[in-house]
Amino acid sequence: MSNREDLRINQKISILIDYFIKDTATNNYNPVSLICEGLDVSAGGLKIHVDRELPLQAIYQAVLTTTMDEFCLAVQTKWIQCLDASRPEYSIGLQILASDETDIIRWKKWVAEQLDKEDFDISL
Repeated sequence: MSNREDLRINQKISILIDYFIKDTATNNYNPVSLICEGLDVSAGGLKIHVDRELPLQAIYQAVLTTTMDEFCLAVQTKWIQCLDASRPEYSIGLQILASDETDIIRWKKWVAEQLDKEDFDISL
C-alpha cells in the first residue's frame, strides 16, 4: 500500500526553479536557474529528474508551466535519490507548500480538473 496522500495525474509539467549559490572565492551569491520536467504530479507535490542535488528541506520559488497555464508556487525538497552513481542524475521529491502570494489555490483547482478528465482504476 502506498503512503501517498494525493492522486497523481499523468501529465508532464515544465518547471523553473531559481535560487542562489554562494561563490566561496568571491563570497558573492550567483543566481542559478534549474529547468526540468515534473513527473508524478499531484496537488501536493511532484517528482523531478535533474543533474544536481538540491538540499533537503530547502524551500524554493518555482514556476510550473502546463500546456495552457503557469503557476508560481513555493516548493520544498522532501527526498533525493541518486539515479546513476556514474554521473550526476537525481530524482527529487518536491512538496508544494501552502503559501501566501502564490498560485496554490489555482494549482489545486487545475489538478482537480485534470483528475476529473482521467479514468482511474480504483479497485483494490
